[in-house]
Amino acid sequence: FNQKTVHLEVPQLKWRHFIVYWTASLASNLKSTQDKNFAEMGVCDGLTAYFASHARQLNCCDGEFYLYDSWNEMVEDLLTDSEKQSAGAYAYLNINNTKQNLAVCNNEHFVFVEGYIPESFKLNINPQSLAWLHIDLNSSMPTIASLDFFWDKMLEGGIVLFDDYAWPGYEDTKQKVDQWCLNRSVSVVQLPTGQGLLFKS
Repeated sequence: FNQKTVHLEVPQLKWRHFIVYWTASLASNLKSTQDKNFAEMGVCDGLTAYFASHARQLNCCDGEFYLYDSWNEMVEDLLTDSEKQSAGAYAYLNINNTKQNLAVCNNEHFVFVEGYIPESFKLNINPQSLAWLHIDLNSSMPTIASLDFFWDKMLEGGIVLFDDYAWPGYEDTKQKVDQWCLNRSVSVVQLPTGQGLLFKS
């Protein structure tokens, strides 16, 4: 980890957080009579949820913010062969730490859903509609499971933001997302940050 790496990584991280904030602002202002619920798949320590929450609050967005994560290590059963090197990652996560980090988001309606995707979708505490969906799961199978589960719940003009779409090492995710989109005649906009953007029309 050298000085050159720091100069490369920090601006990129800032741009990724800006995209999170910008898309959350757009989704907060959708013209809809329904509540503008948000959901994040892969919450980690809550940093991106913080930026999205800030955008929601500035735009006086009604609805709840659903946060899905295992808050546990990644398991081989949910990883393709090329992703199995990630097994065991994120074992350090703790849901209570994330809740504490997000406590600064006063009056935000967070709904914490703990468990592995897609099993956690069976807990019956899912939103009926969504304006914004952020997928940051570092694995292709739960990513597609999230799209399958939430796509029909997305409001018109709703936004799906992928974190891992065009990152080196996550080629399986891009390939599977592209095939999923092709089957539905939609397409993802690839961003210079490696993120991907999909609008529900």
